[in-house]
Amino acid sequence: MNTQLLDVSSRAADTFVPAFYSMFDRQRHALANLYGETSVLVWNGNTTQGAAAIARSYLDFPISDHEVLSYDCQPLTESSDILVTISGNVRYGDEQRRKLFHQSFVLRQRPESKGNYFIVTDTFRFV
Repeated sequence: MNTQLLDVSSRAADTFVPAFYSMFDRQRHALANLYGETSVLVWNGNTTQGAAAIARSYLDFPISDHEVLSYDCQPLTESSDILVTISGNVRYGDEQRRKLFHQSFVLRQRPESKGNYFIVTDTFRFV
């Protein structure tokens, strides 16, 4: 694998992961900007498609607090897409205990701006 692709993937993940969870926990209204019209969210088996629908879905969630325990990334060799996988804990609303979760994203460069990515797929599952 090309080390340049690995470096680009790592930098993208290092920027994306903290930004996504900070936005989710504190500025959820802005999440639509991270998705495209063909983006797909699969949240615990429930599918939603399109930036506006995904943002509306996330706005319905109670207040959250995510704790990322680890993440990894790798370029997908057939394209400029990047796979990002995250494990962590989350607490919603007034829940006392955190729940373990696993989340995967496929990121793709926006055609109109080099180096700027959007979420193609977002798959979330409680562990």
